[in-house]
Parts: sequence; C-alpha cells; structure tokens
Amino acid sequence: MNFLSQISLISLPVWVKTALAALLIFCLFSGIYIFIDAITGKTSDSALSASAYLLGIITPVSILGVVFATSYAGERNLTERTEHFLTKTIPFALATVSEGEARYRDPEQFPASPHPNPQNRAKVLLNHRRGACKADYLVHLPRDRGALSLCVELNVRRANVLIGFPGAAPNITTADVARKLSHSLGIREDEDPFQILAAGSVAGARGLYHFNPTLMRRSLNSRPHNALSCSMSLPQDFLWNAAERLYFAQDLAIMLRAFVYEWPEGVLMITSEAANGE
Repeated sequence: MNFLSQISLISLPVWVKTALAALLIFCLFSGIYIFIDAITGKTSDSALSASAYLLGIITPVSILGVVFATSYAGERNLTERTEHFLTKTIPFALATVSEGEARYRDPEQFPASPHPNPQNRAKVLLNHRRGACKADYLVHLPRDRGALSLCVELNVRRANVLIGFPGAAPNITTADVARKLSHSLGIREDEDPFQILAAGSVAGARGLYHFNPTLMRRSLNSRPHNALSCSMSLPQDFLWNAAERLYFAQDLAIMLRAFVYEWPEGVLMITSEAANGE
C-alpha cells in the first residue's frame, strides 16, 4: 500500500471537520482584513507581526495537532467504509435496475441530462444493522412489476451475493437456473456455470463471480425460497478506491437487470408479498 492509500484511510469525526472548516474560513477573512489594514496603514507594525505570526505559524500547527489527535483509521475506518458502501452506494445503483421510459433530447439544444423520473426508478428497501458487513435489499420495480430479493456480504477482500428466486418452483436446481439465465450469465448450453468462472455481467465484466453449486434456502416474510450464492474476490484497495466500488455496484445492477428481463417469473416476487421486507 502506497503513502497516498494510507492517507486516504484516515478519517475525522464530523464535528472536527465542521470546526476546522469554520476555523479556516475565519483565518481567510482575518488574513484579508490584515492585508487591507496593512495597505491602508491603520495598524502598527508590531500588531501586523503578531497577527501574521498567529495566522502563519500557530494556527496551522494547532490544526495539525487537532487532526492527529482526533483522526482514526484501522478497523473502525474500514467498518464505516463498508457500511457506507452497503447502505449508500449499492442502493443508489440498484435503483437503476429498472430502465423506465426513454426520454430522448437534442444534445445541442439540451446539453445537460435531465434528472431521472422518480416513477421510473426502482424503490430500494434496506435491512442493515449498524456495524454489520451484511445487508439485505428488496428492489421494488415501478408500476408494481414485482420485487427483487438479494443480499450482499462484504468482508474487505471478498464479496458474497445471494440472489433470491422467490417465483421459482421449490425444487429448482442450479441446472434449471443455468438454463433460464444462460444468456445473462454469458454461457453456452454445454457449460456448467457453477463449476467454472462466469462473467459478472452480460457485458463481460473484468471481475468474475464464483457460483456455489448448491442453492441456498432463505426466507422472506416466513416464505422460504431458493437463492443463488456467488462470490467475487475484491481488489486490495477496494474500500478506499471509489472507482472499484462504483464498478462493483453498477455491474451488480446490470447483472440483476439482465436476470429480470430473461426470467422475470423466477426472479421477481409479487409486490404484495414483499411489502414488509425481509
């Protein structure tokens, strides 16, 4: 890990960030005031020297002292980054699972993209406990088309994803899943995706999911259903590399969107059954 990566692991409490921002603003305006005062000659040389000493030496040293005294890294920082990824980044990406209606525009006349219509975005419900490295999601598609059930577990260097099949038959097997989602998984009919590496998205993502050859049993509102378990090894700098985190979340949304289009009756549950969450 290089020096910049180590620096990026350091975090400050919110109150310290707020206090430092206020102090820096105060120093900025104080410096402007002293500069104007020095030009107009209203302040004595000794007062100017004392003010410059205060703003140029004592204040920066004090700020550094506060930063080193209140900053934290290590497990606490990684735990907070994990929680933020599970509760902020992934839900934001999952809201795009439903594409909605196309809204074309002339890019020369309207260069800025319009804000998404809330009615065309999926509604993401979250089940997460503070400090936990696991979160459950219910992704409600618009116009009561149904809901996706999935779970993401993140342990710094590895991610596990459980994708539910509440609409499928209770005796479904991995072979059935392979046949139904062969196009989404990017496999041929003679391949077994649960014994080989399969692409993480229909676009052939760089990361590869390892599929568990056995379906797991989960429960939604006391209703058991099968779930496909897949895992992916993560880069060493995943939690402090924004590009890697965004890539994982967007790729997951692309894969789930493909599942919905290819096998909606197996992947989706009716909205009334998912109304109370998992």
